[in-house]
Amino acid sequence: MDRPVRPKPNASPPTPPGATLAWRRRPVAGFRTSDYQRPLLKRLTPLSKLLIFLVFLGLAATTYLIVNSVVSNKTNDESLSERLARATLVGTPTLAQPVVIVPATGEGVASAAAPTVTAVPQPAITAAPVEVTIKLATAQPAFIPPPTPTVDPLGAAWQNQMLRQADGTLMAPELVVTQARIEAGAFYALLRDLPLDQYLARRDSIFAEHFAGAALQGILRIEKARKQYSMNRSGQVEIRIRDFSANGLSATALISSRGWTNDVYDISTGALIEKGRRDKDTLTVSRIMFERMSGRWKFAIINQVVEVNSP
Repeated sequence: MDRPVRPKPNASPPTPPGATLAWRRRPVAGFRTSDYQRPLLKRLTPLSKLLIFLVFLGLAATTYLIVNSVVSNKTNDESLSERLARATLVGTPTLAQPVVIVPATGEGVASAAAPTVTAVPQPAITAAPVEVTIKLATAQPAFIPPPTPTVDPLGAAWQNQMLRQADGTLMAPELVVTQARIEAGAFYALLRDLPLDQYLARRDSIFAEHFAGAALQGILRIEKARKQYSMNRSGQVEIRIRDFSANGLSATALISSRGWTNDVYDISTGALIEKGRRDKDTLTVSRIMFERMSGRWKFAIINQVVEVNSP
């Protein structure tokens, strides 16, 4: 005979068939899944940590290069004429008359088609030098002697051969004018296809050969502080000389620059930053002087740089 089963103390009543235990429907009090999971950083392998670090490092480097490039382009995007204009430290224009650009139809300004003077390239330069267009006058203006001719004992040898133009300015003999045109244009010829390493090696001598006085000190200080170098690839320069001083030792040079295109390099690394950057077409009004010691015409004062529209 079977003995009756005694219920255990505090035992739950028997569950009818098909019923669900109530304690299975809700979690045990105080249990949290997060207590049994490791933090995300601890679950990463060393290789995963290294890859994540490299990705962040690459993003930071890319952001720095983009910002630096934008800032450099804003601070270094200026034409050669603008850099020359900032080189003048002291001095004001000493023109007897305001600068007037006379159409090439007369009044003592060269008007006929002129021969092309090609500067002799430097030994290490293989590309064609810049062409300087020289316009020669077709007719000599009438000689109008100055009212009170004076002779400067320290003046040029040609001061007694000066011709007064219809606008009141003085013009030196044609040989002197041609020499001034060629020597002023030679500076631009040196910049054509001059590699960065040669520019850095010859920079001081190039500017000392074509600038004088405060203009020389100013342009050297500006160029040595620059972070980018513009190597000229193409462009035309036309130079007109007029308005000589009474002693013949200074004159005004009108320099028209058109189609000036450069390859821009970073000076510190030598890397090419931009290829074929186009400069603005400009008209530069400068004062040149004849240096007795070297026997050359040099830039002394850059009076004005004006942007012009291409024809």
